[in-house]
Amino acid sequence: MTELSSPFLQLKRTPDAEGIFAGYASVFGPPADSVGDIVCRGAFADAIREHTSAKTRPAMLWSHNSAEPVGVWTSFVEDQHGLLVTGKLTLGTARAREAHALLQDGAVSLSIGFTLGPFGARERAGIREITKIARLPEISLVAMPANTRARVTSVKSKPTNVREFEHLLRDAGFSSREAKAATAAGWRGIARDERSPLDLVLDKIEQLQRSIEELQNVR
Repeated sequence: MTELSSPFLQLKRTPDAEGIFAGYASVFGPPADSVGDIVCRGAFADAIREHTSAKTRPAMLWSHNSAEPVGVWTSFVEDQHGLLVTGKLTLGTARAREAHALLQDGAVSLSIGFTLGPFGARERAGIREITKIARLPEISLVAMPANTRARVTSVKSKPTNVREFEHLLRDAGFSSREAKAATAAGWRGIARDERSPLDLVLDKIEQLQRSIEELQNVR
């Protein structure tokens, strides 16, 4: 049986036209969400491992409707806060364009569709603590929130000038000094190369963030 959990989204900044966004699909720890669930740290490890092994990813759907895909999830990783996801809306479809507009206004939430693993939850004082999610078939954009602590941290587009590029690096976790240095070194070359859309830069930033998180977890 596939269960649902729906955290609330808050945009950090207004998007442009690319439809790339990032945020938390689920947040660990108390308080419980509106359906009485708490997701524990590490709960998504098996589901992520399964996708990685099979070279698959959760579907991005509109309101859990398998007939209405609206984009793709390009990354989904656990960090200390929750399940951090990055997605790209397929703006060639009408529903994805609607979802993009709703994201701009902070009018939608994420809802994860999941299947518990064996002994994957425990009940305490009327609260269900979820410790093991075996499958994560889809993450949907929906209208109704449950977990008010989850949020979209950014809705990204390709920066069109040096200032936007520097802000992009700051949003990715670089310090002010690091962002200024990287901008000074890299913006002119990127801006001149029309064949190099900054999707590649975003991918490299995400890879760097994941590498840093993995090193921190090893320690």
